[in-house]
Amino acid sequence: MSEAGERAKPLLDWDFHTHTVYSRHAHPDMSVLGSLRAAAAAGMKRYVILEHVPEISTRRATMQFWKHGRNERDQLDAIAADLEIHRSNFPQIQILRGVEVDADPFNLDGSAMLDDFSGIDVVVGSTHVFPGGEAFWFDRVRLPPDAGLRVAHQWREWVVRFIRAGQIHVLAHPGDLLGARQLIPPFNAPEIAGFFDPVFEAMADQGVAFELNELLQRKIGPAYRESYPDLIKHARSFGVQFSLGSDAHRTDDVGRYEWVYELIAASGLTEADWWNPPAAPA
Repeated sequence: MSEAGERAKPLLDWDFHTHTVYSRHAHPDMSVLGSLRAAAAAGMKRYVILEHVPEISTRRATMQFWKHGRNERDQLDAIAADLEIHRSNFPQIQILRGVEVDADPFNLDGSAMLDDFSGIDVVVGSTHVFPGGEAFWFDRVRLPPDAGLRVAHQWREWVVRFIRAGQIHVLAHPGDLLGARQLIPPFNAPEIAGFFDPVFEAMADQGVAFELNELLQRKIGPAYRESYPDLIKHARSFGVQFSLGSDAHRTDDVGRYEWVYELIAASGLTEADWWNPPAAPA
């Protein structure tokens, strides 16, 4: 990038999606203290530490085991305990507690896999599981040629219910399941024009932010990465705002944006498009 291009890059000194060792799949350096030190080194001013509910790790390799993780808060409570010890050492950072909670893929009624959100400042909603609860997004699911769009429409109806339930602040890495498993054509394909309209209408109505997630570029194929700015611009046309998250699982990735900067430039996003958490911790 040219020197002028570097000067034109917006200052992104916040990260609203980071994980810890309590995820059981993050790097050992990603303790809460290690995470906060990395945030300080990266110049972060606002920072969200969260974990999955249910936990997504090798311990949850089977869907049945993952299902039993509903309402488990051990990892969230462990983060809270660590923050009690370390928060005061980082007065320059607004530190918030978060959760990345999945929509219930079994009932498909818009409910979350967590009932108790006490002590949580930022709720990031995800759909890591196929509607119906048959597989994780990363499973190599074999679908008949005509099944992709059917599953995609089922996902759309489900996620609209999830958004309209009023429990989440941010929709995590939108389009991940669809793009990773190629359930729909790329996001700029004429044949899916209007597909996301009900999702973005619900997000705008509920004030739910669209997450620009750095890690997503590793999950979706080239055609989906290249067309992602079209998805962002479409969401923006509905008045949706945007949250930023590295989805860091190691300290080197905290507050580190590369693809996100490309998306911002390609989509024409400005400071007016950024979402802010509703409240700081007491």
